[in-house]
Amino acid sequence: MPQTRGCDPPDARLAVAAAMATVASPYLSTWGRVLAWLTVALVALSGVYIGAHLPFDSAAGVLVGWATGSAINLATGAWAAAASVEQMAEGQAEGE
Repeated sequence: MPQTRGCDPPDARLAVAAAMATVASPYLSTWGRVLAWLTVALVALSGVYIGAHLPFDSAAGVLVGWATGSAINLATGAWAAAASVEQMAEGQAEGE
């Protein structure tokens, strides 16, 4: 009789990648954010492709990482500290 694996934990390396992308997002340009989240997607797909994780494990890893990164950003005030495009344009106009 084959043994069942039961419930697997979320993919930890994917949780770390998603947390890093979330924490870095306020400081990245739009293309930087796209690149960071494409990297997270590639990590997720690679884990499923090689059979190390099921798709649900990968989705849970992204959710755990995003929640952790969001909590860090909230605790440090990173979203409030990041300059908006309008603020950057005003700063450049004042510097001229």
